[in-house]
Amino acid sequence: MLHLALLAASILLAQADDTKYFPCPLEGLRDGKVTADEPDDPDADGYTLCLFDGAAKKGCLAAKGALNLAKTDVECKGAKISVASQRPFSAMSTIWDFAYAKGALTLTGTRDIDPSADMVRDAEAKLAKGDVAGAAALYGEVMYPDHYFQPDEVWTALLLKARAQADAASKKHDFRKAADAMRPAAEYRDLGDAGKGIAKAAGALNDYGYFLDEAGDHARAEQVLAAVVGVDPERAVAYLNWGDALFAQKKDAAPAYAQYG
Repeated sequence: MLHLALLAASILLAQADDTKYFPCPLEGLRDGKVTADEPDDPDADGYTLCLFDGAAKKGCLAAKGALNLAKTDVECKGAKISVASQRPFSAMSTIWDFAYAKGALTLTGTRDIDPSADMVRDAEAKLAKGDVAGAAALYGEVMYPDHYFQPDEVWTALLLKARAQADAASKKHDFRKAADAMRPAAEYRDLGDAGKGIAKAAGALNDYGYFLDEAGDHARAEQVLAAVVGVDPERAVAYLNWGDALFAQKKDAAPAYAQYG
């Protein structure tokens, strides 16, 4: 019975101790591990890093900065400890560099990294140079995009730039080339996301649908043009183009033509 009581007590103790330990195989430690304790006050700026060798505490050190324990990683090598913590709903991370020497912890540096912000800057630069495909690809890789830019504004900018680049091909009636020029911008987001936020680019998206239809891609043209009339119900020519895409597939085009008038 005593054994069972002690076992139950140890289980309760383990449940009560919710401290998160990170393995930290530093030189000179047999069972190195660290804890990074968030402050009780959620508005407090900082945390405390503690280093252990097994159950023996080797030292603690306070560090300033926001710690998101749910997205924190620790890397230990030699006498160095790096703590990286990603901000909530953001790709930004803070990295703290510590050193353990002569039985003492020291903070050697702190820095912020933000790969999403870097991608946005690179995407903006590519778009300014006319590299629509490159810009669209980078924008599409950004984590937490709503935290960094307005997706509809970016989509609009991509579409307008791509439409301008497709102009020469369309004037030569090379509609396949024109559609290919616009594809990276048009496909930057799912057509199901198209709404009033890209109304300024409805004409460009309509032209993309027209280019697709003229190039023989009637099914995709139908999808694009259906999205256009959803974005801008007053754009009469979109109904004409939509009807043509439907007619080419031997579908009922009469309702679309009727909207054209």
